[in-house]
This record gives sequence, structure tokens and C-alpha cells, in this order.
Amino acid sequence: MTVSKNVTLLIIAIAASCSNHPDPKPRTVVSLSAGNTVSTATAPSATATISATATTVAAPAASNAPPSPPPPPPPRASPYPGADPDKLTLVQSVCAAAVNHLGGRIQVGCRACAPWDDEETKPDGQIAVDPDPFYSLVQFHEGSFTHPGAQQAALLFDGCENISEEGGGTLIVEKSPTDWYWTPVSYHSGLNPNSSLRIERPERDILVCQAGLSTGYEAIDHVYTYDFKTRRYASLVRMHHHATGVCVRLPDDRVTNGSIERLEAVDINRDGKPDLRVHMRYASATVTKALKAKIKALCDQVPGNSIFKLIDSDQYLKVTQVRLDFLQDGEQFVPTTATRKWLKKFGAETL
Repeated sequence: MTVSKNVTLLIIAIAASCSNHPDPKPRTVVSLSAGNTVSTATAPSATATISATATTVAAPAASNAPPSPPPPPPPRASPYPGADPDKLTLVQSVCAAAVNHLGGRIQVGCRACAPWDDEETKPDGQIAVDPDPFYSLVQFHEGSFTHPGAQQAALLFDGCENISEEGGGTLIVEKSPTDWYWTPVSYHSGLNPNSSLRIERPERDILVCQAGLSTGYEAIDHVYTYDFKTRRYASLVRMHHHATGVCVRLPDDRVTNGSIERLEAVDINRDGKPDLRVHMRYASATVTKALKAKIKALCDQVPGNSIFKLIDSDQYLKVTQVRLDFLQDGEQFVPTTATRKWLKKFGAETL
């Protein structure tokens, strides 16, 4: 079993406390629009029922709008050949750019978090090397996220939010029609999934996200969509599993392990619209005396404090490959009959 971001979060959460944690604070979406107009919406925690409503604030009259900000300084080439040139162009458009060395790789990012209001956080024509702090641009997708035909990109930054808010956020930027740079449109706090996939739609594109959160001994894998125009989340599947934390606490009835391996856009029903396929690994077993004894023996073989003991669930559970299909109807993704039956049988949640 691969040690993932979920396992890292599990160790952090257990080390802090083995008691139940309160729900994390709501995430905030900040719209960066002309005239400093701001609108907000609340995004859910990983364990909350998904519901959000967007609040719109009317833009001021054009005569009251401030002048457009000057364009950023011309972009510079990377000081290191391993840095992603596309990422460098994007960050040099919106922030004080930087590169960072980590584990033999070169990360690209910013020296401060969005929305970069202070002068020292704005683009300065420089690329800092290994600054502290550093906020990595981990993923980006080009598409039309707020209106049809827009040349936009969704930039996913890591490190600007706390762990309960996925550790980061996403910035929507739009390409200048006449120049090289991109202009910030809106920042969406707490939207920093483990992986993501852009799905094309007639009106505007949507982001499908996979995120994980561990609290105490239980972990949650969550697949959801996010619409950048309406600022609404829609949960597709949420799996609770306990396998990595059984040395701390073993459930009384069943022990499960489920992990999302990848998201795929595919036209499942051949209607010309991309649908969603979720590939995952899943295992589940009834907790018996024999299983308890086997797990205890495996945990006893791991040295150190039991709070930090992690064992491979493949050693005591039979893992199967699962494929969940969701069809796009132009507005939302709907589980197929087979997918709905599987979710109901194995206790997964879908909204």
C-alpha cells in the first residue's frame, strides 16, 4: 500500500489528539473583481454535508472603478532547466515568483499567499531561489471556468491554508488578450485536492477533485466537483475507511480500506459528452476474533509507540479493483445503476 497524503495527515492528527476533533472552520471564496468588489461563499469540511450558496455583491458603477493595474514586469527565464516554464509564466503574472528545491525536484511557486495585496508580494520581475516561506503551484488546468470561450487557468497552490482546509487554495486567472501575462479573477480558499481533473461542459468547464482527510484513526476519501462560477461543491462519493489506523483503534463490526487511484474523463454512454470514471481500490471484512488476533500480531511487529504504528492493509484484507461511473447530463454527474448499487451495498456516501 502506498503511503499517501492521507497517511501523513493521519499521523499529524493522531499525534495532536486521539479524541474527536471539531469540524474545521468554513473555507472562504474571495472574488477579485474590478472595483475591488468582493463576494463570498462557504465551502464544506470533508465530513460535512455538501451545501453552499453563493452571495453576489453588485459591482460599482464604472465611473467609480479604479484604473486597471499596470501589467507585471516581463517574464524571466528559469535559472534552472528543471523548472516548469508554463508554471513560471503563470506565477510571474500574479505574484513574487520563486523556485524551490525539494527531493531532487524543482518546484515553482510564490513567496507569499494570495491575494497578493502588498507591494512586496506582487510580481517584481525576479525569480527567488529557495525562499522562506515558499508556496508551491502544485497543479494547473487551462479551460473556460467562469464563462464560455474564456482563456483561463485554475492554479492550485499548496501551503496557504491549514490542513483541515486541504492545505491550500485555487486561483482562477485569465489570459490577457494582447500580452503574455494572466490576470487574477478569483481565489477559492480551501480548494487544494490531492488530484484533480478538468471536465469540459457546454457552458463552462468544471473541476473534479479527489481529496483525503484523516482524523483520529479514521480516514475519508472524497470525490467531488467544483463550479467556479456558482462556487458550489457537489459530492459524488465519500468513503470512510479505518485500515491504516487499526493499531490505534479497531472498529467493532467491519474494517474497511478504500483509496482513489485516479480520475478519468471518458464518454461512457457515447452521447458526445465526457463522463467521469473513478478508479479505486477497496477492501472490507467483518471483525472476528481471528481477524483481531491477526491484526494484533501485525501491530506488535511494528516497533515504537502504538500511536504511530501503521500496517499495510494488504496483509490482512483482500483488496479488489473497483470502477465507479458517473454520467454527465450537462449540469451534474449522476451515478450509473451499477455504481449506485455498489455505493449502497458498501456503505459509501453519495449526494
